[in-house]
Amino acid sequence: MGSTQTMCFECVTDLDSFPKLRGSVSFNEPMSRHTSFRIGGPADVFVEPADVSDVQAVVRWANEHSVPLFVLGAGTNLLVSDRGIRGIVVRLGSTFNKISIRGAIVRAGGAVRLPRLVRKALGSSLRGLEGLVGIPGTVGGAICMNAGTNLGCVEHVLESVIAVDQAGEVQECLVNDLDLGYRTSMVCSKGLIIIEAVFRLIPDSPLVISNLVSEIMSKRRRTQPAVGGTAGSVFKNPPGEYAGRLLEKVGAKGMQVGGARVSSKHANFIQNTGCATAEDVWLLMNRLRKMVMDSFGVQLEPEIRLVGEWPGIE
Repeated sequence: MGSTQTMCFECVTDLDSFPKLRGSVSFNEPMSRHTSFRIGGPADVFVEPADVSDVQAVVRWANEHSVPLFVLGAGTNLLVSDRGIRGIVVRLGSTFNKISIRGAIVRAGGAVRLPRLVRKALGSSLRGLEGLVGIPGTVGGAICMNAGTNLGCVEHVLESVIAVDQAGEVQECLVNDLDLGYRTSMVCSKGLIIIEAVFRLIPDSPLVISNLVSEIMSKRRRTQPAVGGTAGSVFKNPPGEYAGRLLEKVGAKGMQVGGARVSSKHANFIQNTGCATAEDVWLLMNRLRKMVMDSFGVQLEPEIRLVGEWPGIE
């Protein structure tokens, strides 16, 4: 990194002190390149660390200089502001994309994509990841959000993680230490960066597992839109109800604001038709929430994470 470059966030005054990393560093990186919504303004600094020491160095530097830091997974459950993200975005790369299996114990790096993890487990005749079938995120993101379905969530098979904490220290946390709940965890609130996760699965017949996975994927294809241009379920399910069912009852399917449109397959999915802005999606979300509140008295909570600067949007 040359000292003649200028970072665009005002709080950085000493660029020469930024750590020399083995991984890559880029500036003003469009987040639309890194989110499934294909939406998002630029990140001030975009870092892809080559190893754990890179992660530690960036975290420590960000703390020392009071620069915000955001950890990006596969970008599949995010809505990034049109104005981008101030500070540093970290996305784990190939070093953190390894899987090892010994018996029923599976170790997976934080950057491993869930479809690959499911396939590897299936190939080793291991059951337990059915709740993650068809979810396109990463292991780290899945743990952060306790991803899953009514067939099971991450917390049901996770044993422990190795993570870099906010002080830049590497620590091991057991699953009970992570306070996993419905689409939430202390991984997000405490700013942990998942380096590796350990899962304990259940040996079973390959045919039984394969048939189950095929059935789940077939149902998803029938009822949900393809991943491209969406960010998964927009709202969390209220207690005892399904957000998609409430939205369908109020006529949400096909509703559109700008380039953002509610899927005709599933009312809890919003699609980027090709020209949507983050503000389009946000305004459509607000309209949908109001319709459900007015009709059923239920306040829908976003499942997708809103990231970045949102000035002017109430």
